[in-house]
Amino acid sequence: MEKAKQYLLDTQMPISETALQIGFEHQSSFCKAFKRQFLMTPVEYRNSR
Repeated sequence: MEKAKQYLLDTQMPISETALQIGFEHQSSFCKAFKRQFLMTPVEYRNSR
């Protein structure tokens, strides 16, 4: 998930591509796992920078 955080902050890669890059087949599974770990969605995290 640390790699996902790096992608979200350092690139404009779509969330779906970020999910694939770190091993999630589905964007929805990635978003749920990210929110469970960081208490915000990937989009919220990206926008918080």
